[in-house]
Amino acid sequence: MKIQVKLVILVLIIILIFTAGMFSLRYSEEQRSKTIFAERYKEKVAHFDKIVELKGLVIKSFVYDNSYWDDLIKFINKPDPEWAYNNLESTLINLSLNVCWVYDKDFNLVYNVSNVKAQESLKALPFSKSDFKELFKYSSFKHFYLNTSEGLIEIRTAPIQSSSDFERTSEPKGYLIAGKILSSDYLNEISALSGDAVSIVDLDRSTPLMSKKEIKNGKIVFEKKLYNAKNYPIVRLRSESISPVIAMVHTTGSRAFYLLTVFSLLSMSLVIFIMLKWVNTPLSLISKSLNENNPEPIKGLLTSSTEFGNIAQLITNFFYQKKELLKEIEIRKQREKEILEAKEMAIAAMNSKSQFLSTMSHEIRTPMNGVLGMADLLTYTQLTQEQKGYLEIIQMSGKSLLTIINDILDFSKIESGKIAFENKPINFKKFIRKTIELSQVIDFEKNLKISHDIDDEIPEYILSDSTRLQQILLNLVNNAIKFTPEGEINIKVELLSQINDDLELKFAVKDTGIGIPANKLNRLFKSFSQVDSSHSRKYGGTGLGLVISSKLLELMNGQIWVESKVNVGTTFFFTIKTQAQKFHINDNASREKLERKIAFNGQTDRANSAAGRKVSIMVAEDNPVNLKLFVFILTKLGYNTDIAENGEDVLKLLSLKKYDIIFMDVQMPVMDGIETTEKIIELYGDNVRPIIIALTANAMVEDREKCMKAGMDDYISKPIKIDDIETALNKWTVNEPPSVDLQESQS
Repeated sequence: MKIQVKLVILVLIIILIFTAGMFSLRYSEEQRSKTIFAERYKEKVAHFDKIVELKGLVIKSFVYDNSYWDDLIKFINKPDPEWAYNNLESTLINLSLNVCWVYDKDFNLVYNVSNVKAQESLKALPFSKSDFKELFKYSSFKHFYLNTSEGLIEIRTAPIQSSSDFERTSEPKGYLIAGKILSSDYLNEISALSGDAVSIVDLDRSTPLMSKKEIKNGKIVFEKKLYNAKNYPIVRLRSESISPVIAMVHTTGSRAFYLLTVFSLLSMSLVIFIMLKWVNTPLSLISKSLNENNPEPIKGLLTSSTEFGNIAQLITNFFYQKKELLKEIEIRKQREKEILEAKEMAIAAMNSKSQFLSTMSHEIRTPMNGVLGMADLLTYTQLTQEQKGYLEIIQMSGKSLLTIINDILDFSKIESGKIAFENKPINFKKFIRKTIELSQVIDFEKNLKISHDIDDEIPEYILSDSTRLQQILLNLVNNAIKFTPEGEINIKVELLSQINDDLELKFAVKDTGIGIPANKLNRLFKSFSQVDSSHSRKYGGTGLGLVISSKLLELMNGQIWVESKVNVGTTFFFTIKTQAQKFHINDNASREKLERKIAFNGQTDRANSAAGRKVSIMVAEDNPVNLKLFVFILTKLGYNTDIAENGEDVLKLLSLKKYDIIFMDVQMPVMDGIETTEKIIELYGDNVRPIIIALTANAMVEDREKCMKAGMDDYISKPIKIDDIETALNKWTVNEPPSVDLQESQS
């Protein structure tokens, strides 16, 4: 057999093998595309279901919260339209719900309200008493959809029971039912959240999901059936979207396959002709062109009709394609730049979220300052026992709300990665005792025994963030107090390891409370989650305390875990890594602040000798309620006060009169507290200036640092109590105010 024939056969075999490889590659790409589509489809369905579920939480929260209410039971027995308007209808409007019904235990309609025009069609549910009995046969908590003349309505039901029935085991006293119409605005909201086109489709309407061509183009379509009270599907919720990733994978894979196949076949054909001829000069020119990465040497071959002319043309095309490829690389770099810009925009959005939460904290704390401040003042007036009870409830509720706000702020900061740690020396044993004292403030009703056991090998001082460590420990101790009806709580700290000054400490908070079932332990460290739904009513809370503690420990290179037995007790363990600290007092800032206080008090004594004089105080606050509250408090404490509504007013008053102390609100119109403080420092220079105490509704640590950095001397966070103001005044003055009986002055 001639060598030429052998070469041709060899090349043909190579072509067959290569073609088989190409088809294998094609098959692999198709399988990869199917896998990507399946993953994206699954993600889309899960994301969509979560959004629909979240949209329904408003109705669920309304019926769950309001059905567990003794006043609603009284309302069923004796309907009161005014009470219903103030407590049900107003809440319905605030939550943007459309309809609400209240039925007694015999399924008689007691009350209904609807905020849509055609109220007659929604006056009562289209169910007979037997329908109701069948509906609530196994459970009174129902979730279904109802077709009405007003449109499709999402319905939630809950049994009305006494607040003392923690387990909800007694016979319902009635039923609270609420609903929201799935209007076009509602569907648009779901579309905006999911990024899909959402619509409602009838069951009998034949609507195909996706063709093969649509799948290749990246189209994802799925439907969710919505069920009526009898658990029959009545409509479908349809979602349509386009996935650029899937479309790109299909397009790129197909083009690459065809281009590579064509290019390979052409190359093999040229190889056959090259092998059949022996020509040195064309090959040399080609080699030179390739080595120099320059098409100039083979320009003469382009006009040739031989195989080398084709090779020269292919090489020329290769250089052209290379140029195009470089352009494609440049385009991809530009796309990467756009992705980075999108990432920066996402970070900016996260910053906006943090700013929003900070602003909302301020806006909530500002009116809460008026509520809790006035409630604090009321404690110094002549009150009956009943009034004192009401006042205690107001104060406890306000403090609970502030705790929730602080938890949400901490959770948001941890999520956005903006939480900062400040490691300073801590007297460890004093720190543990102080934490126990803070816990005993909420323990006065139960009178639990709280003890501690600290390893003697732990150094006297350690280096850590005392605020965050105390937050973790208080979360666990307060949690133990909450779930321990009687018995004791023990805090144990032991030294796990020590290498030079590096320490690892293990904390254990043990209680003799109700315990946690083993199958519920996995819920403990999940956001907004509690062990049992009944506990959320009996014990309350956002479910964020343990989550925040877990995430803080993770950032501090620590761990947290739990061991528990039902009706025996629970022990939470956590570890931290820290350092032993040889503590030396070297705080120039504290010394400077002490010298300023001495200078201020000395000036007071020199000017007024033994008789003394009243401290001159200015309050800068733009909120009229908070301003009135502050003036009331200072008046009751025996101080005369001048007021300013913004920073410019502060500077005007300083030009007319000398002041010893200025209580400065941070957020004010015209000129805020930070800018005003900087101008005061600039105005006084090295002279003794007024003591500036910041007033702010912002609760974050960085807000305090911002005030101190601006030159303020002290910081009081809203809501403000009489004790806070009195402590600040005693801290910065020597002369005591006139003795005042707050109760007599109030009366």
